[in-house]
Amino acid sequence: MPKKKIQVILNSHQKDLGNSGDVVQVSPGYARNYLLPQRIAEPLTTHKINYLKHKAAQELLINQAKEKSALDTKAQLEAIHKFSTKRRVSDNNHIFGSINDKDMVEIIHDTTGIKLEKSQISIPTIKTIGVYDISVGLTSDINIHLKLHILPETI
Repeated sequence: MPKKKIQVILNSHQKDLGNSGDVVQVSPGYARNYLLPQRIAEPLTTHKINYLKHKAAQELLINQAKEKSALDTKAQLEAIHKFSTKRRVSDNNHIFGSINDKDMVEIIHDTTGIKLEKSQISIPTIKTIGVYDISVGLTSDINIHLKLHILPETI
């Protein structure tokens, strides 16, 4: 005799079941004794199904707006393509300190007015003057490769 399963909607991400908003089939005892009392899941109703469809449509619109904004930002940054900054250097062309993600965010913001997050920028270790490749991830799909030119500061 086959075991019966019931459908529930997950409220939070569960490692072996799925993500928040997923409809999953579980045994009635597991749902009744664990998922429902812990508020990890809710019973599947027509109202909840309609709500999930509406929420998915809203998320799609939000993601499209974010992607359009990211493409505009990508076009602006690619138009410049190469950023430069001046730093104090020692006799053997080593800069005092180093250039990090925060510095790169400030350089981009000062040059273009575009505000990025530190987590979006991938930068190599910079300790000498020269030209370096910088990677900027605007979204999971949209990445830009820029150049950073470090120049010696004249006193």
